[in-house]
Amino acid sequence: MSLSNKSVCVVSYAKYMENKKMGKIIDSYDKVVRINNGINIPKDLYDDFGSKKDIYAGSFCGGKNNFILKTYCYLNKKKRELTYLIF
Repeated sequence: MSLSNKSVCVVSYAKYMENKKMGKIIDSYDKVVRINNGINIPKDLYDDFGSKKDIYAGSFCGGKNNFILKTYCYLNKKKRELTYLIF
């Protein structure tokens, strides 16, 4: 996936963004990168965080919070094939 000549928005979940109503602005970008907890934004927060998901990026952590496992389970459940980065 090329990001050349594309507008890109990088989003994660942050409590301070709630009630800011930035969802439409976030979703207006050509590509939206969701980082770590940005993968599972509840539908009732779409007005604040948007709903578009093109790329997932996350750092590895072990145990029950394993981002790789969460991402795989989420994508498998949704039957989606999206690009994701692990760093």
